[in-house]
Amino acid sequence: MRNHLTKSNSMLEHDSKFHMAKGLACLLSFAVAVLAGCQARQSPTAAQSDVKSAAKIINGQRPAEDSDLARSIVAVIAKKAEGQALCTGTILTTDTVLTAAHCVAESPSEVDIVFATDIHTANSESLRRVDRFLQNPAYQGLAGHGEGDLAVLHFSGGLPENYEQVTFVPVHTELEIGQEIQVFGYGVIDPGSHSGAGVLRQAQTQILEIYSSSQVLTDESRSGVCFGDSGGPGFVQYKGKWAQWGVASAVVSSDCRTESIHTSVMSFEKWLNQAIDQLRSGSERQPTTVTDHNIGLI
Repeated sequence: MRNHLTKSNSMLEHDSKFHMAKGLACLLSFAVAVLAGCQARQSPTAAQSDVKSAAKIINGQRPAEDSDLARSIVAVIAKKAEGQALCTGTILTTDTVLTAAHCVAESPSEVDIVFATDIHTANSESLRRVDRFLQNPAYQGLAGHGEGDLAVLHFSGGLPENYEQVTFVPVHTELEIGQEIQVFGYGVIDPGSHSGAGVLRQAQTQILEIYSSSQVLTDESRSGVCFGDSGGPGFVQYKGKWAQWGVASAVVSSDCRTESIHTSVMSFEKWLNQAIDQLRSGSERQPTTVTDHNIGLI
């Protein structure tokens, strides 16, 4: 594998220009080492760029060792033509992980899931190779303005000790402007130096705008997501507990200091159940009947 990383990023345009943030890492002999960050690249038109991965935690902190939320969060590393792309994901079931669709765009040759809060110290027991994955058919990249930016990854080997599936809010949960969101991710901590990627961190932000039926705009002025956090969870309070509502999808500016976009998970509950069935069967066709996997509903 390569011992260096290329730097690349692209932009999603919709009324304003949304950068799909991307962190890069290198997986070496089953010992993970982040060798470099990534760099946003301005693109004058949507036609000139492809949707790339990810988003980072700015002004965040490492979760407590006994954090229940952290037990459902993983790093996702995809080997692509231009290098290794780092994203974040959450555990759907004992053999599937949820992340952003753009994290596995461009037909990666390998995708690995890292069950560790610091990928620099991960060992072979912390890794699971993804054998197949599905992107949400509603996701059309730039053409669809990033709507439905979700993917499900399938792996074998079960969950390592102390990991568990994430809990989601009910399907029709309504969010409000100003509502607090907790975000998690493995991204860089400084957009200038691109340093700090590979360590799980969390931060708090709030909803600025209900952007569409399946997307919300969140505040990045004090803390939030950026390079390496795409696919990571956005948790909201529901009946006194934190439960996942969204997945980090894009940032508005390359310095990650303005706004970010999260995609609704439960807006696509039916597809998630279909994807789990299809991945488990190994079929290329969607199942005619869908199992309700009760994917961590509160």
